[in-house]
Amino acid sequence: MATTPFERVFEITNPEGIKLLEEMENSEPEEPISRHSYITEEDLEDEKLVQE
Repeated sequence: MATTPFERVFEITNPEGIKLLEEMENSEPEEPISRHSYITEEDLEDEKLVQE
């Protein structure tokens, strides 16, 4: 198992990046993200066939 003694630190110095980060931390999404938004009808049909 590989380990590293170094910690990664990401520092945002761009003012636009700081503004975006603050907006993302302070706002909630307008609509909840669907957990299954990536599943197509074809995927659902395939899943039914596998279960049979």
